[in-house]
Amino acid sequence: MDKVLKIDHNLSEIFKYFKDHSDRYFNTECCGFLGFKEDQFIAQMAENRSPEPQSFFCVDPVDYLKFCHDYTMIAIFHSHINTNAVFSESDKFASEAICLPYLMYSVQENKFSLYIPENHEIDVSILEKVQGLL
Repeated sequence: MDKVLKIDHNLSEIFKYFKDHSDRYFNTECCGFLGFKEDQFIAQMAENRSPEPQSFFCVDPVDYLKFCHDYTMIAIFHSHINTNAVFSESDKFASEAICLPYLMYSVQENKFSLYIPENHEIDVSILEKVQGLL
């Protein structure tokens, strides 16, 4: 599993990084983080710690905390391997519970989706940039 940081001024390149990784590991849900620091976007894949990685994802809290320590979190990323780009009720519940948007890529549809919880502290201008690429 490649945990290399992808750092770029261009958010499109970050989306391409997530897509390429998800397409490469198409038989398991991929997960990771989208963040920023200063004027750059940062993406990092994380190991899916789920006991059923073909069905759902689970991020190691230590990986999450390390990323948040170094960067401002924008969204938790994950892929859907056998379903469309619609968030599950479980995805929505988790996003609302942690007050962070979820960015998802459907391998089947080759499409991204963004779920924004009602309560969040993410800069609206950054979320608009993310939404603009969907």
